[in-house]
Amino acid sequence: MLTEMDLTIKRPGNGISPMLINDIIGCTLKFDAVKDTLLQLKDIEWK
Repeated sequence: MLTEMDLTIKRPGNGISPMLINDIIGCTLKFDAVKDTLLQLKDIEWK
Protein backbone atom coordinates (compact mmCIF):
# COMPACT_ATOMS: atom_id res chain seq x y z
CA MET A 1 0.00 0.00 0.00
CA LEU A 2 1.43 3.36 -1.01
CA THR A 3 1.84 6.03 1.63
CA GLU A 4 2.83 9.67 1.38
CA MET A 5 6.34 8.68 2.51
CA ASP A 6 6.67 6.33 -0.51
CA LEU A 7 6.05 9.07 -3.07
CA THR A 8 8.25 11.92 -4.25
CA ILE A 9 7.24 14.72 -6.59
CA LYS A 10 9.96 15.74 -9.04
CA ARG A 11 10.02 18.31 -11.82
CA PRO A 12 10.19 18.29 -14.74
CA GLY A 13 8.46 14.95 -14.92
CA ASN A 14 6.78 12.52 -17.22
CA GLY A 15 5.10 10.45 -14.54
CA ILE A 16 1.85 10.82 -12.65
CA SER A 17 0.54 14.33 -12.04
CA PRO A 18 1.16 15.60 -8.48
CA MET A 19 -2.52 16.60 -8.41
CA LEU A 20 -3.37 12.88 -8.15
CA ILE A 21 -1.24 12.17 -5.08
CA ASN A 22 -4.25 11.93 -2.73
CA ASP A 23 -5.88 9.41 -5.08
CA ILE A 24 -2.73 7.27 -5.21
CA ILE A 25 -2.18 7.08 -1.45
CA GLY A 26 -3.64 3.79 -0.26
CA CYS A 27 -3.27 2.07 -3.66
CA THR A 28 -0.73 -0.63 -4.49
CA LEU A 29 1.67 -1.07 -7.38
CA LYS A 30 1.47 -3.87 -9.95
CA PHE A 31 5.19 -4.55 -9.44
CA ASP A 32 7.93 -4.17 -6.84
CA ALA A 33 9.50 -0.75 -7.40
CA VAL A 34 12.89 0.48 -6.23
CA LYS A 35 13.66 3.98 -5.05
CA ASP A 36 13.29 6.71 -7.73
CA THR A 37 11.22 4.53 -10.09
CA LEU A 38 9.15 6.70 -12.43
CA LEU A 39 5.52 5.64 -12.03
CA GLN A 40 2.80 5.77 -14.67
CA LEU A 41 -0.96 5.48 -14.14
CA LYS A 42 -0.84 1.95 -15.63
CA ASP A 43 1.45 0.89 -12.73
CA ILE A 44 -1.22 1.54 -10.07
CA GLU A 45 -3.71 -1.02 -8.71
CA TRP A 46 -6.55 1.39 -7.99
CA LYS A 47 -8.58 0.99 -4.81
